Amino acid sequence: MKITPFNNQRGFVHILILLIVIAGVAGLGFFAYQKAQESKQANSTSNLPGTPNTANLPSVVKAVEFSTKVDSIGKATASTAVFTPTDGKINVVSTLQNPKKSTKIEFVRYRDDKFIDNGSLTIAKDGAQYASFDFTPKPGKQHPAGSYKVKIYADGKYQTSGTYSIK
Repeated sequence: MKITPFNNQRGFVHILILLIVIAGVAGLGFFAYQKAQESKQANSTSNLPGTPNTANLPSVVKAVEFSTKVDSIGKATASTAVFTPTDGKINVVSTLQNPKKSTKIEFVRYRDDKFIDNGSLTIAKDGAQYASFDFTPKPGKQHPAGSYKVKIYADGKYQTSGTYSIK
């Protein structure tokens, strides 16, 4: 049996190729993970469509407005589309049209055309007039400046959208 000495250069090349393949697979895995997370965020509100199509949809949400205050029944009382970073609370108030109990009202919010958050609430009684979401900065923090867009959905179907800004 003939024993040949180990070729260090060939072994190094094999290890280098193996490392490149591992890095490539890890990079693809990370890319796939990021895409899955983005998809999960976008789909976390009942597979909401990217481009709203309102044709032939029953309208549960008539309008959306923004305010710093709401009254006892949830109606916006200080409507505005321009806020300051130091405003304590920003309310997103949807005016409803005969919603049924258990209707799910959802929002998807964007700042400067980038997804930032989403949420939902369930209507507690038939015929509610308003559904409201509010945004309050953490203690010691302020609202980030920018242009905001909020899309409103009822039971996963696009209803309306509105924009506001923080300057």
